[in-house]
Amino acid sequence: MRNYRVFLQKEWMEFFRNKRFLGLAAVFLMFAFSSPILARFMLEFLAMLLPGEELFQMLLPTPAWTDSYAQFYSNIEQIGSITMILLFMGVISSEKQRGTADLMFTKGLCRMSFVLSKFTVLAVSVFVTTMVSVLTVFGYTLLLFDTAGDFGNVLFGGFVFFLFFLFLLSLIVLCSTVAKSSVSAALFGFLAFLGIIFISSIPWIGTYLPGRLLSHSRMITFGQTPDGLLICILVTLLLTAATLYLAIRLLRRQEGQ
Repeated sequence: MRNYRVFLQKEWMEFFRNKRFLGLAAVFLMFAFSSPILARFMLEFLAMLLPGEELFQMLLPTPAWTDSYAQFYSNIEQIGSITMILLFMGVISSEKQRGTADLMFTKGLCRMSFVLSKFTVLAVSVFVTTMVSVLTVFGYTLLLFDTAGDFGNVLFGGFVFFLFFLFLLSLIVLCSTVAKSSVSAALFGFLAFLGIIFISSIPWIGTYLPGRLLSHSRMITFGQTPDGLLICILVTLLLTAATLYLAIRLLRRQEGQ
């Protein structure tokens, strides 16, 4: 555990020095600020750009506070996940390419501390970014719609959405462990992300898999209670732990241990 704490401090310093946190926060907060505005004024924007305001009012529903969260989650589900893959694709592969991983291992750093410290930094940064963005959406939605849903439901919905990101981060770490370069790690990450979404859309099979948390988070935010939520959360946490364990085992095998 001492190695873990020491290397964790090193990872935090390197994480902020590379400005990865700023890049992640910029993408998430951009959608956090823009989603409520677009949800509230989209009808007016279209009426200004195109003729037929009455037609738009007939075809498009009246904007509601739920549209803010729907747009936000839809955007960070796609763009946010891609941003995470691009920012973190070299979290382990770059260390192996430069040879710094071998150097640290010869100094007594164990593979478990190496992997878990990197995952901890990524998980904490994504958690903070996600929850701050959710609070920003809540505030702007309240300002523009005079209502923004139950605060507790909004926070819990954001946390459930983060759990999907937690599993995605474990896959990014695994892909970066397997890959020989950052580019191949990004490719593996994209394929893994698409696989999660595809499998979770299959009836029965995907009901309790991590991808289903994306729809669960919206339901919770809107005040609904999704079926099988607890099982889905437990399965996601177990799969996250199993993925990290696999990454550690593969790293040990690559290093001849």
